[in-house]
Amino acid sequence: MNIREKIDRLIMQNSKIGTYKDLLIEIYRRLGDKSAYDKAEREKGNFTKMLNGERELNSKYYVPLEQIFDIRIADLLSADSNLKPSYRNRGLRYTAATNSYEEFATLAAETSDGNHSVMFYTDEYSKGIFDYIIEFRAENGIRYLVKEFSLRYDCLRDSFFAPENTYCFCYGEKVDKIADVLFEADDGETFAQLFYAYDILKNYYDDQRHIYGKESFIKKILDSTNIFNKYLAKEKYSLSDFNKGFKNENSLGLFINPILNKLLELAFDDPQKYEKKIIAILDYGIENNPKVIDLAMECDETGINTFEIKDNGSVDLRYVSCGSVIVIKDDYVNTDITSEMREKISTIKEINNKLLVRETNDVFGVKRLQRNKSGNVIKSHTNNAVEYEMYANLEKSDLPIPKLLSTQDGVDEFENYKGSNNTYKYSFDMIAEMVEFLKKLHIESAKILNGQVYVHGDFNGKNLYFDNKSLSCVANWDACHVGNVYEDLSDLILNFSGVADRFRNNADVIETIEYIFEVYGANQKLIDEVISFIKAHIEDTVSELDFSSEQDIKRYETLKWCETFFDIYSQQLVEVK
Repeated sequence: MNIREKIDRLIMQNSKIGTYKDLLIEIYRRLGDKSAYDKAEREKGNFTKMLNGERELNSKYYVPLEQIFDIRIADLLSADSNLKPSYRNRGLRYTAATNSYEEFATLAAETSDGNHSVMFYTDEYSKGIFDYIIEFRAENGIRYLVKEFSLRYDCLRDSFFAPENTYCFCYGEKVDKIADVLFEADDGETFAQLFYAYDILKNYYDDQRHIYGKESFIKKILDSTNIFNKYLAKEKYSLSDFNKGFKNENSLGLFINPILNKLLELAFDDPQKYEKKIIAILDYGIENNPKVIDLAMECDETGINTFEIKDNGSVDLRYVSCGSVIVIKDDYVNTDITSEMREKISTIKEINNKLLVRETNDVFGVKRLQRNKSGNVIKSHTNNAVEYEMYANLEKSDLPIPKLLSTQDGVDEFENYKGSNNTYKYSFDMIAEMVEFLKKLHIESAKILNGQVYVHGDFNGKNLYFDNKSLSCVANWDACHVGNVYEDLSDLILNFSGVADRFRNNADVIETIEYIFEVYGANQKLIDEVISFIKAHIEDTVSELDFSSEQDIKRYETLKWCETFFDIYSQQLVEVK
């Protein structure tokens, strides 16, 4: 019995198909051809010749014929007259062609050698299940493998693997083609599970060796909808998962999906086309970067280490990655971006920079300077207009005030401070250097401010840098304001005369204060203003203390110790000629 006779018998048993043309139309429909009717009209002559044995039956018709007549193609092509019309062919090709989740489950349940599913063997054409999934765009097959076998992309081997079945593998260009099937379906859930990009955070993966390093792959994510949205995600991990040699299982880091920074970089190549995607990623960074940074800072138990944010978004503390954030590169700012993008870019920069310029102390409790890659000092912008006015007005003076190089995205950059500020005992020569500085500051600023002066507002040892015994830098003008000459002089006396020392020698304190007034050239009126201001300052400070605080109680004791001195000796000091 030839194939035409068999087809005739099968058509007679199928009420939906009356002619060869009807059969050909149904074949093309099952092949996914949108112009099935026109295609059947053009090919009906060739199809008739195939049925008559004048031409070989086109292999692409095999699976549709099996589906239509519920018959194995081998039976249809054989000389045997037995059609076996109730036989269900559950082979690899048939299963992929059905694109049915249930059919994949049925096939997976069939085993060979009593152990392994036939799904992961090759057929008589040396093709495997992934070949047929690609051929028939069977996204349900991928969904089944991901859900039931935990199929996942392996960065290290640039292939798929299934932990529950060692025979399930796929590598090379097939990986890209499987990805394309999901791109066509825009199946975000399956795609995000299959291409679980957090693996690239592990520092032993070469970023260019796997699919995540391919621009074509990243662009397809950017051009998708559901898949793109799935990458707006974050995960908490034990830091030991991503850092070799880090054994503290209790330390957690918050990591955004590492693909996001790649997506943002590519999107900025065409900011008009990808405007909505760019805004979505920037909004995501504004919301989540602070959370990442807060958790990262909890990993710094000592509070003395300096963090770094790398170009790939990794938040690093020494050699440990503590999280990852959205980062902004300089070339993102171009003429084609919108004002909304600019504003959000600036916000993210400020968020990230807060980590880089946070105040920390060294092992001695002294404020630790933060520096950028150029070695310049960086610190948070204070929004104190007087401070920046002072930098501008006194820029050309020879006063040891740090040079402000730039102010950008909430960060001030200063020329590196000269000298060091770890002095604990100040000689008369060093005190004289401080007094001479204040005297010159007052003279220079009084010319600009019509008699008033710039006041540092926090004139103490942590802000004074000395090169040997010479005052080389007066830093941290955060509290700078326009005021009176006696304000900083009062701070100098309280902090450097020894008056607050519990083991002070009153005669030595008086000598030091008199020396300060002498070097400054203070007249009787100024001395009286300084002493009066000190007394008022002590009284005001005491009134604001919280006596439930152990620290404030100690501060109260020190202030009262100073107050007693000035109650006893202020008259003697005021009478100094």
